[in-house]
Amino acid sequence: AYAIAQCHSSRKWLVAASATIGTVVGAVQLAGFVQALHRYRTGVNAPILAHDAPWGPPIPALFTVAAFAVLQVAVLAWWMSLPRLAQRDDDPIRSTPPGRTLPVTG
Repeated sequence: AYAIAQCHSSRKWLVAASATIGTVVGAVQLAGFVQALHRYRTGVNAPILAHDAPWGPPIPALFTVAAFAVLQVAVLAWWMSLPRLAQRDDDPIRSTPPGRTLPVTG
């Protein structure tokens, strides 16, 4: 995010690369979560679509996976918003000239 905010010449390429990396990381984490949940529900040597699991999470598995996916999308959206937050001109820290201090209030 910092690199995207500081580099103006290749911004589109960096935004695309950042979104791609974030999407791939989120998808891999989701796949790992689904695999771990399946292993805990059915055991190591169970078939993939086993319905007679000896254990089940307190929240239904489909809802748990959907909630995890929503959280992954929220993290990606936050990550992609960081460059816009870093570029705000109304930020007193970034708009203060070097050598000057901010007034102390309160």
